[in-house]
Amino acid sequence: MRSLQITADGAIWANCFRPHGMGDFDSYVYTSTDAGQTWPQRLVGRGNFGPMPGRVASGTIAFDIWALDAGNAWMVTYDYATTQSQVLKTTTGPLGFDTPLALPTPKPIWYVRFFNATEGIALAAPDMATGSWGIYHTTDGGSTWAAKTVAGAMPANEGFMSCEVVGRSMWAVTNLGKLIFTNDGGQTWTVASPGIAKYRVVFRSATQGLAYGYEPGAPGAPLLVRRTTDGGQTWTPVAVTGLMRTTQVVAVVGKPGTYLSVGDYPQSGSALSKDDGLTWSSLESTYSHDAVATGPGNQAWATATDDAVTKTMMQLNASVLPTRASNPATRPGYPNPTPGVVTIEAAPYARQAIFFDVVGRVAGQQLLPTGATRLDLTVLVPAIYRVQLTGPGAAPVHFQVVRE
Repeated sequence: MRSLQITADGAIWANCFRPHGMGDFDSYVYTSTDAGQTWPQRLVGRGNFGPMPGRVASGTIAFDIWALDAGNAWMVTYDYATTQSQVLKTTTGPLGFDTPLALPTPKPIWYVRFFNATEGIALAAPDMATGSWGIYHTTDGGSTWAAKTVAGAMPANEGFMSCEVVGRSMWAVTNLGKLIFTNDGGQTWTVASPGIAKYRVVFRSATQGLAYGYEPGAPGAPLLVRRTTDGGQTWTPVAVTGLMRTTQVVAVVGKPGTYLSVGDYPQSGSALSKDDGLTWSSLESTYSHDAVATGPGNQAWATATDDAVTKTMMQLNASVLPTRASNPATRPGYPNPTPGVVTIEAAPYARQAIFFDVVGRVAGQQLLPTGATRLDLTVLVPAIYRVQLTGPGAAPVHFQVVRE
């Protein structure tokens, strides 16, 4: 499976690649609009990579797919015989990919992402002749494209490896460790780095996200995780507890601070974090997964392989996902995340509040008079904090809060 996506209306899109040995393959697109009961499909193409003696590269593959809902989507195809890309659009689901769009460049196209029906981004191979990074912006649904500039030149051996979209923000990771991102729908772009050589990123909002990966060439190298609270400008190391799988990590839709991770062999299984990636609880270690997606209504789907041959789709039991209390006053502190002030339950005595950052350092303290119901975090920088409330003769109260 090349990718999974669940759109805002609950439609599931799957880009499926089936190898058959000797370089042969089939490429399919599947969708489901009934929570996985049925899966209409479209055969994109069949062919051969051409790696074996006597085999000629041929056929078309769906290289990338991005959908807005059950009907509207864009697909990037790649022809192994001509080495040419094509961008197709549908308004009627997978069977309607019959409308080719203007190509932004003759170079291979890797990803296409749309923020709405008209505005989107295409990421392509860099053009050394013009100095283009291969980032193209459209405001008319892909009929026309404009190249966007990024500070500095892109090396000839650099290309985009993965990307992430939240709202009108987009982040793209290159094979040389750069993070290229926009917060204005692709109008302007910034270059940063989380300080990991090979990594992917996942964001749960325009400001809150994780980068995860390894330093190459070091056997048994530990997992490196970084967190950002400013949309990718700066990154802070995170000490992770538990087995975080790293084939793919996604934010759980509608569950602030919750991430779901899946892994392929030898890191098979899945794990859930409910504290912004600090601690991970394994859900299972039986299946190998290469793609995962979450969506509205507690939907979570992943590919699953348990016999090294048969690959199926697996739906996560929604009961393992956290639920919000119906009455906010029953939570230790709300709203959470917060722009600055958190409401807490009053106590008949004075208390001390201590704020710890993600590595356990004291970031701030407050003295709360008897009956106080407000915690003021406006003096703290946006980040994740563990709050400890102590008072005379009372057990300490601990909870986590995200300062946005």
